[in-house]
Amino acid sequence: MLKLFAKIGIAIFVVLASIQIVYAYSTAGQLFAGKIVNTKATEIQRLEDENYSCNVPGSSITIQSYKGPTSYLIPSGTSAKTGTVADGHLIMGKYTSSSATVTCIYRGYPPREQTVTLNKITLFGASGNGKYGGAFGLSY
Repeated sequence: MLKLFAKIGIAIFVVLASIQIVYAYSTAGQLFAGKIVNTKATEIQRLEDENYSCNVPGSSITIQSYKGPTSYLIPSGTSAKTGTVADGHLIMGKYTSSSATVTCIYRGYPPREQTVTLNKITLFGASGNGKYGGAFGLSY
């Protein structure tokens, strides 16, 4: 009987802790999930292919989600707990509604300036092998 009460107590604790964690994460930002299609934002890659030099404060990423391809900025100091992020990996996390502007300057003559606006990722984790069941780790 004592074992039954212990199991019920553990189950209740896990449920309450999970609810608090989900609530805490859901109140600060918007969620995203998908598959990494490029470890550089498509918009930035296109400009760099056209001889622009882009000053990215961190790194950028493009993911394929049910909404279609979307690019984000990963600010310096924000990294995946899994350590590596590569094309084909699954990713999930949170981003802010505030955006960052990346400035790109044309390296030819005459110099021109283009800007790219990306939402900033604040929390994310990526699968280690790009398949379901990979280890997801969340990091600030």
